[in-house]
Amino acid sequence: MKIFLLINFVLLAIVPAVAQDVWTLQQCLEAGKKNSLDIQLRELDILSAEATYRNPAMDFLPKADFTASHNYSIGSTIDPATNTRVSSNIQTDNFSLNASLPLLDLNIFTQARRNKLAVLKAKADKNAAAAEYSLVIMENYFNALYSQELLRIQQKQFENAVFNLKRVEAEVGLGSRPKSDLYDMQVSYALEENNLTETRQNLYNQKLKLLQLMNVQGISPDVLVLDTAVYAEPDEISDVIYENALKNYPAIQSAELAESIAQKEMK
Repeated sequence: MKIFLLINFVLLAIVPAVAQDVWTLQQCLEAGKKNSLDIQLRELDILSAEATYRNPAMDFLPKADFTASHNYSIGSTIDPATNTRVSSNIQTDNFSLNASLPLLDLNIFTQARRNKLAVLKAKADKNAAAAEYSLVIMENYFNALYSQELLRIQQKQFENAVFNLKRVEAEVGLGSRPKSDLYDMQVSYALEENNLTETRQNLYNQKLKLLQLMNVQGISPDVLVLDTAVYAEPDEISDVIYENALKNYPAIQSAELAESIAQKEMK
């Protein structure tokens, strides 16, 4: 038992000595948005929509087409005057110029408005994806942060359990306490050690998931430390904040723009 306790003390002393990499919530959000493949695809959608859209005035510019052709045929024919075969080479040139000017085409304006709305919708889709992604990052960040703080508390409790176990062992050895107290203390010690192991493994998995969500490589979950200095959110959300959220939420804006695009297509 003494050798086992000594090993635990050594492990506890080694853990803080590992080089730590502290990450704040803002750093996690920025890294995630930078490396997110979904957001990068949304940016490509924006570029595609911008390339499709053009000013409708350009469609009312005059259109001119010019074509030219040259034909050259080589052969022979019978000369009626001499009744002899003579060579006959024929060359023809054709030139054409066509010009058109649209006077009124309402479909041009409708299509232009539709393409312009498509650009706005692509931007709203990107903002909606970024908002949803930020919520996922924040949820995993706070879950890992909770486990990180819980691990610190359990480490203190485990140190107290080690101290109490050694104290009870000494008292039982002196005969001042019965062995049943030692058995109870050993059970308490085993429970604290089990809780500590479970929390440590759970924290490792949560940090690993957070790193995978951010698509960050080269950092081990063992050295990742989450900063506890995060902004506190209000306990209650007022009606004004709720109305502003409905008005400015990117997903709602994207749905409204999709409805506008559908109306333009109906025209």
